[in-house]
Amino acid sequence: MIGKIYKSAFSVIAKKPLRLFGTSILFSIIVGAVWLLSGFVPILAICLTAILSVGMSMVYLHGYRGEQVEPFQMFDGFKTGKTAGRTVKGILYRDLLLVLWGLLILVPTVVFAPLMAIHPVAAWIFGILLFLCLIAVIILVIFRSYQYSLTPFILVEEEDGNPFEAYKESTQRTKGYCGQMFLADLIPAIAVLVVSGIFALITWGFSAISYKVGIVFGGLFGIILLVIEIVLPLFYGLVHAAFYEELTAIYNNKGAIPAGYQGYPQGGYQGYPQGGYQQPQYPDGALGYQQPQQPQYPDPNTAYQQPPYQG
Repeated sequence: MIGKIYKSAFSVIAKKPLRLFGTSILFSIIVGAVWLLSGFVPILAICLTAILSVGMSMVYLHGYRGEQVEPFQMFDGFKTGKTAGRTVKGILYRDLLLVLWGLLILVPTVVFAPLMAIHPVAAWIFGILLFLCLIAVIILVIFRSYQYSLTPFILVEEEDGNPFEAYKESTQRTKGYCGQMFLADLIPAIAVLVVSGIFALITWGFSAISYKVGIVFGGLFGIILLVIEIVLPLFYGLVHAAFYEELTAIYNNKGAIPAGYQGYPQGGYQGYPQGGYQQPQYPDGALGYQQPQQPQYPDPNTAYQQPPYQG
């Protein structure tokens, strides 16, 4: 599935590069302006960012579906107060759940912290256990974040649903696919790190040989990082939209009747034909099983008679 989704995402970018790149850059600028202007009121900035993020998710979905992509589509969440309210409720509730999952680390911290003060050896043992618990909580939060990742699309696509239940619907659709979703996000990140590391080494190597050449490669490295900064969010957005489209199709087709299956006749199962159960007809025309006839023997009560003597 990952290969198919990557191919589709690159195909969409190739068809509408300027419009998608422009909309993605505009979204980043607007979000930055929102936090700059309303940074003193964090809850307002959080709510506005949530609505804009859901709108941008729909831009990616329109692009993946081959539909028209327009910058103003990122503001679709502001069309009505009801739409904005649903979006804010659903996204903030999802984020709150993720925060609560993360707070589970407080449980082992409270338990192990006093025990670590007993003895230096105990400090090492419980310190390692606390570290393992931290890793487990991080993995749990990442797993939950992928389970809830379809929430923005569900909030917009299924307007009649309860916004506080959207994360549950997302959990059902992503069941069994969270690993693929994580891998789809991880591969580009690793590729970026590898490319960045290679160019950093090249720049450092040429800088040691020639200062001017090092400056040239440093400039190229900066341009590459800028391109990655622009392309990567767009690519991730299309990948997430693709997962929503593919997983929703799989989820909706579960339990579907196989092609060609006719089922019972119209009106349901009719039972036995009129008149009840009919005894099958045998080849000889008789109904049912016939007891074979017994051979005829003389009556045992009859007296014995001497056969005539033949002299």
